[in-house]
Amino acid sequence: MRKILFLGLLISCANIAYSQAFDGTGDNKTAIGANFQKGGIGLNFAFDRGLNDYLSYGFSFGFLLKSETATRTFDNTVSEVDNSEVFLEKIDANARLNGHFGELIGMSEMMDLYGGLNIGFRNLGAQVGVRYLISEGFGFYLEAGLPVSEYELLNTDETNYFNYYNQPVLNIGIVISN
Repeated sequence: MRKILFLGLLISCANIAYSQAFDGTGDNKTAIGANFQKGGIGLNFAFDRGLNDYLSYGFSFGFLLKSETATRTFDNTVSEVDNSEVFLEKIDANARLNGHFGELIGMSEMMDLYGGLNIGFRNLGAQVGVRYLISEGFGFYLEAGLPVSEYELLNTDETNYFNYYNQPVLNIGIVISN
Protein backbone atom coordinates (compact mmCIF):
# COMPACT_ATOMS: atom_id res chain seq x y z
CA MET A 1 0.00 0.00 0.00
CA ARG A 2 2.85 2.40 0.83
CA LYS A 3 4.43 1.75 -2.55
CA ILE A 4 1.18 2.56 -4.34
CA LEU A 5 0.75 5.79 -2.36
CA PHE A 6 4.35 6.79 -3.02
CA LEU A 7 3.99 6.11 -6.74
CA GLY A 8 0.75 8.13 -6.87
CA LEU A 9 2.39 11.03 -5.05
CA LEU A 10 5.38 10.86 -7.38
CA ILE A 11 3.20 10.95 -10.49
CA SER A 12 1.06 13.82 -9.19
CA CYS A 13 4.17 15.83 -8.27
CA ALA A 14 5.57 15.20 -11.72
CA ASN A 15 2.45 16.67 -13.28
CA ILE A 16 2.39 19.72 -10.98
CA ALA A 17 6.09 20.59 -10.86
CA TYR A 18 7.57 22.67 -13.64
CA SER A 19 10.63 21.11 -15.18
CA GLN A 20 12.30 21.18 -18.52
CA ALA A 21 14.39 18.27 -19.71
CA PHE A 22 16.68 20.46 -21.85
CA ASP A 23 16.93 24.21 -21.28
CA GLY A 24 19.44 25.02 -24.00
CA THR A 25 22.52 27.24 -23.61
CA GLY A 26 24.32 26.63 -20.32
CA ASP A 27 22.03 23.80 -19.21
CA ASN A 28 23.97 21.17 -17.21
CA LYS A 29 22.81 17.57 -16.89
CA THR A 30 24.61 14.90 -14.88
CA ALA A 31 23.60 11.27 -15.36
CA ILE A 32 24.54 8.39 -13.08
CA GLY A 33 23.41 4.90 -13.84
CA ALA A 34 23.99 1.27 -14.63
CA ASN A 35 25.65 0.00 -17.79
CA PHE A 36 24.53 -3.27 -19.36
CA GLN A 37 26.32 -5.02 -22.19
CA LYS A 38 27.12 -8.52 -23.38
CA GLY A 39 29.71 -9.87 -20.99
CA GLY A 40 29.48 -7.20 -18.32
CA ILE A 41 27.53 -4.96 -15.97
CA GLY A 42 28.92 -1.70 -14.61
CA LEU A 43 28.49 1.97 -13.82
CA ASN A 44 28.03 4.90 -16.16
CA PHE A 45 28.60 8.59 -15.47
CA ALA A 46 27.82 11.28 -18.06
CA PHE A 47 27.79 15.08 -18.11
CA ASP A 48 26.25 17.29 -20.80
CA ARG A 49 26.27 21.09 -21.12
CA GLY A 50 23.95 22.98 -23.46
CA LEU A 51 25.73 24.69 -26.35
CA ASN A 52 22.58 26.25 -27.80
CA ASP A 53 18.85 25.42 -27.91
CA TYR A 54 19.40 22.14 -29.77
CA LEU A 55 23.00 20.99 -29.10
CA SER A 56 24.98 19.89 -26.06
CA TYR A 57 28.51 18.66 -25.53
CA GLY A 58 30.00 16.64 -22.72
CA PHE A 59 31.72 13.44 -21.71
CA SER A 60 30.89 10.03 -20.34
CA PHE A 61 32.82 7.51 -18.28
CA GLY A 62 32.07 3.84 -17.73
CA PHE A 63 33.56 1.08 -15.62
CA LEU A 64 32.53 -2.58 -15.61
CA LEU A 65 32.15 -4.04 -12.13
CA LYS A 66 31.11 -7.55 -13.10
CA SER A 67 32.34 -9.14 -16.29
CA GLU A 68 32.86 -12.46 -17.96
CA THR A 69 36.31 -13.92 -17.71
CA ALA A 70 38.48 -12.65 -20.52
CA THR A 71 40.46 -15.09 -22.64
CA ARG A 72 43.87 -15.00 -24.24
CA THR A 73 44.81 -16.92 -27.37
CA PHE A 74 48.40 -17.76 -28.19
CA ASP A 75 49.55 -20.41 -30.66
CA ASN A 76 45.92 -21.57 -31.07
CA THR A 77 45.50 -22.30 -27.34
CA VAL A 78 42.90 -20.46 -25.27
CA SER A 79 43.47 -19.64 -21.62
CA GLU A 80 41.61 -17.57 -19.04
CA VAL A 81 43.03 -14.19 -18.08
CA ASP A 82 43.08 -12.85 -14.53
CA ASN A 83 40.66 -9.91 -14.17
CA SER A 84 43.50 -7.70 -12.91
CA GLU A 85 45.15 -8.08 -16.33
CA VAL A 86 42.13 -6.60 -18.10
CA PHE A 87 41.46 -3.74 -15.67
CA LEU A 88 42.06 -1.12 -18.38
CA GLU A 89 39.81 -3.03 -20.77
CA LYS A 90 36.90 -2.41 -18.37
CA ILE A 91 37.23 1.39 -18.52
CA ASP A 92 35.69 3.62 -21.16
CA ALA A 93 35.80 7.40 -21.47
CA ASN A 94 34.63 9.54 -24.34
CA ALA A 95 33.68 13.03 -25.48
CA ARG A 96 30.20 13.43 -26.90
CA LEU A 97 28.02 15.80 -28.90
CA ASN A 98 24.22 15.47 -28.80
CA GLY A 99 21.32 16.97 -30.69
CA HIS A 100 18.08 17.45 -28.71
CA PHE A 101 14.85 16.78 -30.58
CA GLY A 102 12.13 16.78 -27.91
CA GLU A 103 10.98 20.33 -28.57
CA LEU A 104 11.18 19.87 -32.34
CA ILE A 105 8.82 16.89 -32.36
CA GLY A 106 6.43 18.34 -29.79
CA MET A 107 7.33 16.26 -26.74
CA SER A 108 6.43 17.43 -23.26
CA GLU A 109 8.89 19.92 -21.71
CA MET A 110 9.60 17.27 -19.10
CA MET A 111 10.98 14.89 -21.75
CA ASP A 112 14.05 15.15 -23.94
CA LEU A 113 14.88 12.89 -26.86
CA TYR A 114 18.52 13.19 -27.88
CA GLY A 115 21.07 11.52 -30.06
CA GLY A 116 24.61 12.10 -31.16
CA LEU A 117 28.15 10.96 -31.68
CA ASN A 118 30.99 10.16 -29.29
CA ILE A 119 34.69 9.51 -29.61
CA GLY A 120 36.69 7.78 -26.94
CA PHE A 121 39.26 5.22 -25.90
CA ARG A 122 37.30 2.26 -27.26
CA ASN A 123 35.58 3.47 -30.41
CA LEU A 124 33.84 6.10 -32.43
CA GLY A 125 30.20 5.62 -31.62
CA ALA A 126 26.66 6.93 -31.53
CA GLN A 127 24.11 7.19 -28.77
CA VAL A 128 20.39 7.83 -28.56
CA GLY A 129 18.50 8.41 -25.35
CA VAL A 130 15.55 9.88 -23.56
CA ARG A 131 15.35 11.84 -20.30
CA TYR A 132 12.26 12.36 -18.19
CA LEU A 133 12.41 14.92 -15.38
CA ILE A 134 9.92 14.56 -12.54
CA SER A 135 10.98 17.79 -10.83
CA GLU A 136 13.11 20.85 -11.59
CA GLY A 137 16.37 19.03 -10.91
CA PHE A 138 15.74 15.28 -10.89
CA GLY A 139 14.67 12.63 -13.36
CA PHE A 140 15.49 9.40 -15.14
CA TYR A 141 17.27 8.50 -18.34
CA LEU A 142 17.62 5.59 -20.73
CA GLU A 143 20.40 5.61 -23.31
CA ALA A 144 21.60 3.13 -25.91
CA GLY A 145 25.04 3.28 -27.48
CA LEU A 146 26.41 1.60 -30.57
CA PRO A 147 29.99 1.56 -31.89
CA VAL A 148 30.40 2.95 -35.40
CA SER A 149 34.12 2.22 -35.72
CA GLU A 150 35.76 -0.19 -33.26
CA TYR A 151 39.28 0.00 -31.89
CA GLU A 152 41.84 -2.68 -32.64
CA LEU A 153 43.95 -4.42 -30.04
CA LEU A 154 47.67 -3.76 -30.51
CA ASN A 155 48.89 -7.36 -30.31
CA THR A 156 46.04 -9.19 -32.00
CA ASP A 157 48.31 -12.14 -32.84
CA GLU A 158 49.01 -12.84 -29.16
CA THR A 159 46.08 -11.39 -27.26
CA ASN A 160 42.32 -11.55 -27.70
CA TYR A 161 40.46 -9.95 -24.81
CA PHE A 162 36.71 -9.57 -24.66
CA ASN A 163 35.82 -6.32 -26.44
CA TYR A 164 34.04 -4.47 -23.64
CA TYR A 165 32.33 -1.26 -24.84
CA ASN A 166 33.00 -2.33 -28.43
CA GLN A 167 29.42 -3.50 -28.78
CA PRO A 168 25.90 -2.19 -28.13
CA VAL A 169 25.46 -0.90 -24.56
CA LEU A 170 22.42 0.18 -22.54
CA ASN A 171 22.60 2.77 -19.75
CA ILE A 172 19.75 3.44 -17.34
CA GLY A 173 19.69 5.62 -14.24
CA ILE A 174 19.01 9.03 -12.77
CA VAL A 175 19.68 12.46 -14.22
CA ILE A 176 20.34 15.57 -12.13
CA SER A 177 19.92 19.06 -13.55
CA ASN A 178 22.48 21.38 -11.97
